[in-house]
Amino acid sequence: MLKNRKFPLFTLVFLILLGLLWANLARIANYYTNKSLAELGLEVDIGGLSVNLLHLNIEVSNLDINHTSGKLFSAGYLRIDAEYTKWWQGNIQVADVEIDKLSLSVPVLNTFLAEQSTASDSDNNVANNANSDINQAQQESAAESIAASADTVPQNPLAIAVGSVVVTDSEVLLVAEQAPVKVTDLALENFRLTDGNILSDVEMGLTWLNNTIAVEGSYQQKSEQQSVTLRQLNVDIDMVELDQLLSVGLPVEQGQLSFDGNLRVNLVPGIIQVASDTLSTKVSSLKSSLPFKGDHQLTIESAELKANSLSVSMDAAQGVFVDTAQSSLRVNGIDWLADNSQSTIAKIAELSSQFTLNHSSKDSSLNIEELNVTQGTLVKPSQLKTIVLEEGEVPEPLLVFQQLIVKSANITSKQFMAEQIVLDADRIVVYKSADQLLDNLIEIEPVAAESSDTAASTDEVFGLSIKRLSLVDEPVIALFDHSVSPAVEQEVKVTKFELNGISNLSGSAITDFDVAANIGKRGSFNASGTIDLFANQRDMSAQGSINALNLVPYSPYISEAMGYAIKRGTLYSDFDFSVEQQQISGKVKTNIRAIALGDYQLDHQKEEESTVLPLNTVINQLTDDKGNFELEVPLSGAVDDPNFGLTGLVSLVTTKAIKQGATTYLLQSLVPYATVVNIAMMATDNLFELTVNDLEYAIGQEELSEAQLSYVGKLAQLLKDKPELQLTVCPTVLIEPELNVAKKSELTDKQRKALRKRGQDRMHAFIDVMADQYSVSTDRMIECQTSIANGGKIKPHLAFTVK
Repeated sequence: MLKNRKFPLFTLVFLILLGLLWANLARIANYYTNKSLAELGLEVDIGGLSVNLLHLNIEVSNLDINHTSGKLFSAGYLRIDAEYTKWWQGNIQVADVEIDKLSLSVPVLNTFLAEQSTASDSDNNVANNANSDINQAQQESAAESIAASADTVPQNPLAIAVGSVVVTDSEVLLVAEQAPVKVTDLALENFRLTDGNILSDVEMGLTWLNNTIAVEGSYQQKSEQQSVTLRQLNVDIDMVELDQLLSVGLPVEQGQLSFDGNLRVNLVPGIIQVASDTLSTKVSSLKSSLPFKGDHQLTIESAELKANSLSVSMDAAQGVFVDTAQSSLRVNGIDWLADNSQSTIAKIAELSSQFTLNHSSKDSSLNIEELNVTQGTLVKPSQLKTIVLEEGEVPEPLLVFQQLIVKSANITSKQFMAEQIVLDADRIVVYKSADQLLDNLIEIEPVAAESSDTAASTDEVFGLSIKRLSLVDEPVIALFDHSVSPAVEQEVKVTKFELNGISNLSGSAITDFDVAANIGKRGSFNASGTIDLFANQRDMSAQGSINALNLVPYSPYISEAMGYAIKRGTLYSDFDFSVEQQQISGKVKTNIRAIALGDYQLDHQKEEESTVLPLNTVINQLTDDKGNFELEVPLSGAVDDPNFGLTGLVSLVTTKAIKQGATTYLLQSLVPYATVVNIAMMATDNLFELTVNDLEYAIGQEELSEAQLSYVGKLAQLLKDKPELQLTVCPTVLIEPELNVAKKSELTDKQRKALRKRGQDRMHAFIDVMADQYSVSTDRMIECQTSIANGGKIKPHLAFTVK
């Protein structure tokens, strides 16, 4: 009986002791763990610990691992479910691991590892000193014993398998004094560790401030090779916060970066390989500084790069290799500013492209299927380099365009090739000064040019090949030439511009050109031919004509060189010539109608000091009774010393003498139109001149009134009945009262320009009525420069002369 009573008592005592042990399991674990970790500067605090030996289930709560420099690791809850039966077979198999509220500090971890590295180096030095006392025989004997024992021990590496690892509501601190990275969820499925090889499926979601990363894929390590396959990758990152996290010094003030697609990464010693079947990279609301002098800023509303097939290889020995299949780029809202956002380098609504890219350490090749740039403005400076504009006047952009298309282009470091480039431009503006051909060009200079030990070769020429280059939709080219005074302002509407076969890739390449343009209100120009653009001696051929070009706007060029201003005159010219091996042949036929020069300007050198005839005297001798002269000049000889034929000049003088006998007939034939024509004999070689009554305007008036239209009709009838006559139209304007200017010498350049425009508008409105309503050819109406009068009895008017 006593023996039977002892068993329950023993059992009770055992259970009590086991209960006490179980209740203090966490304290015991803390004691023995900290005893072994104290030398490492670590301290473990386990809040709760429970073990189920039947199922080998371990649960830990409130686990903290502290280092002398701070908290290294903590977990609110940790549970491990293992299958112990597998342990006896040399394997460890865990059904699942669950971790909640994990916290890891990378800065503390780095401090701990640095301390251990320092301690390890110190221990190695001590061990090396001790080993030096062992003789060589002892070392060889020990090595043989170890090798023999190794041969007898069976190799049975430990294999670890984990069904799943789930981490929730956790965080990792990457940088001190920065917000930690939140691990919203992390799942490892089918984790395997065998023979040092690792395989696992991975699913993870991370957040940092307002940034998110979500991946789903797998990880594999085999020998020295690692492979990451991300079947789905979603990243959305604030670029400023990313720079704060990584401290890489990105020049970004704002911007959002995102990735979406799949990715495969292979890592072997010295080589990184990245591949993707489809990867989309997006940037939005980007604002960044650029490394150029003058405070350059770039903003982009949105950009998306899609790579349908991407392969990148980074080899420590061979360099970087990039290969993409069909890829696309779309960028919206590009704004490149300079000079504290006062000047525009480029402003583009949208840019899109289809391309492939190949890059190696030796060369790069970008193949563009099509590049499309829409609604752009290029180079709009806040002020010009040397030209000072009127107060309130701002420079126009160098180029404003609707669309730029580049088709089938290939770009390398050595050449640019394209099948076709088409520019649909609205306006091209050139400001020219005495010192600058393009005074509105903005120079872009890097903040610091990279130094190079090897000088670039000057013998190798960058290759260029464009099969077709064209301007479409009649762009306007505006010239503001301030190299002369007053400045010349001229607009040219390009009705056709084509260059075919531009190339410098192989010897001589002939480029075909075909150009046509409207100059000013009624002038036109066309030319076609061939030219060798890149040869030292540019062989060329050209045929074309200039029609109804008003010479008055170009008067400053003549005035600057010869001292005379052009009061009126219209140019017609036909040309057909060729240049081959520096030899020119062909002819130029020139017809100038109703040419008239102003008085000689006294600020030029006196004519009597010159050995040549005065220009007005020469013009007077060449013109016929209408102020016209026509020359046909044959061209021949060397380009630098051509021979010009004089047959046209001789013919002109002869024709002028014959026409003097027609004076009486013309005077008699004009009598029926005496209501609009005053006839006066002139004491000059022009023989006679017909002065038509002025067409007067009210101040500020531009459109013709009913009474004025009646007068215009009679004048039109005169020209229709007498097709041999031509009419000069000369506007005169008055200083308008609101300008508060007493005389024209007090006018500013801006006011003078506005008044002259008023006169030109009246003249053009009159010519339009004559041409459109009465079918009078504009070739017979010669435009004059606008005169500005102080006032008095003079009224604004159009003055006419018939010849």
